[in-house]
Formats: sequence, structure tokens, C-alpha cells
Amino acid sequence: MNWSYLFFSFEGRISRQPYWLAFCVLVPATLGAAMLASQVNGGRLTAIAELALLYPELAVIVKRANDREMPSWIVFCYFILSVMMNGLAVLGIGLEGAAGEPGALFWLIMLPLMAVGLFILVDLGFRPGVSGPNRYGPDPLQGHT
Repeated sequence: MNWSYLFFSFEGRISRQPYWLAFCVLVPATLGAAMLASQVNGGRLTAIAELALLYPELAVIVKRANDREMPSWIVFCYFILSVMMNGLAVLGIGLEGAAGEPGALFWLIMLPLMAVGLFILVDLGFRPGVSGPNRYGPDPLQGHT
């Protein structure tokens, strides 16, 4: 397994196995960074940690989406919503409502983010890729990586 290719390259295709391996690395890394950051400085540092891990997450998603020939606008929506949510948290703008509870802007961004994220997780994680080569490269299950 070429870990730098998996987490830092946007080229080519990956099958479900490397996708899930990356998922099993990125989720604990994100949760660990968020827990550590929240102990130190609360929401802003947590958002910065999540933004830092967004690049490898996006690299994995793009390669898997290439294998599925998923429209790029779906991945773009997920990325933009993630950046908006974390960017607003870093800037401390409008995510909290009364008494520190999540406000309307939080839910306006979070609900579509969760819906797109769930769609991406199910589609990329459980459905097989396109058989044979496609415009993004050879089929990763035919022995090419």
C-alpha cells in the first residue's frame, strides 16, 4: 500500500479496500485531533484540526469517486460544505444560537453536509467501481494501482 499516494494524490482510482483502510485511519485521526483540540482550545482549534485532515480525506474520496465515475459536483459540494462549516467555526461566525446551542446557520450547513456525506459514504464504500479502464485510469482490481 502506497500511503502517500492514498492520502495525498488526486490522480487515478482506488477500490473499496483502500477506501475503507483510509477511512479506518482518517476517522480515528480526526476524532483524536478533535478531542485533543477541544481540551486545549475548544471549537476553533477543533475546526482547524478538521480542516488540516480535509486534504487527505478529499484525496481518498476523489480517487474512489473516480473509480465509481461519480459526478465531481457531488464531491465538490461535500468539500465546500466542510470548508464552510469549519471556516465559520474558526472565524467564530454565527454557528451558535441562544445559550450556546447550535444556531440556524449551523443546521443550514450541517444537514446538507450530513446528507451528502452519508451518500458519499454509502456509494463509495459499498458499491463496486466501474469495471475495466475509464478516463481516470485502469481498473484497480485488475492488478494496477
